[in-house]
Amino acid sequence: MDIAKLRKKLREQRAKSGLSEAHDASKEADAEAVSEEAEPELREKSPPPPPLPEPEAEPEPEPDDKPAVPDPVPAEEGPEPDDEGLVPDKVEAPEEEDPAGPEDDAVEPVSEDLTELLTFKLAGEYYAFRVMNVSEVLRQQVITSVPRAGEFIVGITSLRGTIIPVMSLKMRLSIKDDADILKSSKIIILKGSGKGLIGAMADLILDVIEVSEDEIKPPPVHLADSDAKFIEGITADKERFISILNPDELLNFNLTGRG
Repeated sequence: MDIAKLRKKLREQRAKSGLSEAHDASKEADAEAVSEEAEPELREKSPPPPPLPEPEAEPEPEPDDKPAVPDPVPAEEGPEPDDEGLVPDKVEAPEEEDPAGPEDDAVEPVSEDLTELLTFKLAGEYYAFRVMNVSEVLRQQVITSVPRAGEFIVGITSLRGTIIPVMSLKMRLSIKDDADILKSSKIIILKGSGKGLIGAMADLILDVIEVSEDEIKPPPVHLADSDAKFIEGITADKERFISILNPDELLNFNLTGRG
């Protein structure tokens, strides 16, 4: 509704209210006039009221023979005078401060050893890279195979004009899975140490979590050295174990796949 219409409606309501109040005031004035005219007639016709009985005199209280004695007021103990007869000034004790300080100033300490992990799945198992080692995550895009490339090298692709190799993490980790590339597969762009960016295929990207460095444990000792070198550590999140991959070892290869 328009504001002008709302204002007009409000003025009409106020006008109706004013007329109603004036009409009520007129009725009250007429009623008072009729009441004043009828009052003298009622006074003449009504008989005089009967006289009121005289109130009985109350007996005076008997005086108490024993005078009231006020309670003694204890004298305030002050400091004792010194040898010269002088009384030192009263010194107030300082208020004790709360060692804990005010509650409003309490600040919860923030841990500085938290690590962000990008979690993903490979053949139903949980893995992660440290976020600091990840450049970005890409959707599936055109990948061109390379002749004489290693078995875990899927091919090469273009990232904003830059040609980068793409590898299969499952094949690199010797994980057997019939479906190598899924509809949910994504390409994790890793920061290669001295070799530029390198893509790594993952089945499903999950989320980014934060864990303390104390929560990252070393890989099991029974793993073979060829497998253990790819695992930087193991952590747990929501009752699931996550293997944190070592990008330096994963990316230590040439395009032919040797490494």
